[in-house]
Amino acid sequence: MSSSPEYKLIYFHARGRAELIRFLFEHLEIQYEDQRMTFEEWPSIKPDTPFGILPILEVHGKQLTSSIGIARMIAEENGLSGSNLLENTEVFGIVSAAEDAWCNIYTARYKQKDKDSTDLKVKELHEDYLPEHIERFEKRAAANGAGWIWGDKMTYADFATYLLFQYVCENTEGAKDKYPKLAKIHAIVESLPKIAKWMKSRPETFA
Repeated sequence: MSSSPEYKLIYFHARGRAELIRFLFEHLEIQYEDQRMTFEEWPSIKPDTPFGILPILEVHGKQLTSSIGIARMIAEENGLSGSNLLENTEVFGIVSAAEDAWCNIYTARYKQKDKDSTDLKVKELHEDYLPEHIERFEKRAAANGAGWIWGDKMTYADFATYLLFQYVCENTEGAKDKYPKLAKIHAIVESLPKIAKWMKSRPETFA
């Protein structure tokens, strides 16, 4: 392994949209630099980024954007996706569905004009949107029947599912009983040695 990381992941000092990428790097034991910035630093850096969004992955002199696009590249290069274009697209569709949920979560929690609007949007999120959305994941896992969200092996879609379901568990009483198929995936991912080690050692952040 080279002394300097081939990859530099640039994101805020938070889990957020970078955590799926970190899960992949940690699980696959891929060396990377986890560069974190404060929200106060971001405005001065933003103009020099390709599209004004994070995370960014620097690799081979290029700056790659799109958290799920980056995750897809890493997963497909390292056997954590399907075995052909159609299967890879199916897996990516599940990851994209999880990303759609995160977009709604971030909008509700962080992009409202005041506390009352935030409280209302979060209430709608937890009572209406997320239960319906996460039920689709539960049905998908049940229909698959192999203990994973897709196929007969672990893919990065299971990591994406874990991260979304973790949010649901933190905000929904009895979620693991209500969604047993997702609870099983959650337990498996959480018990993976490198993931368990990462979760114990990662920086403590608000989200």
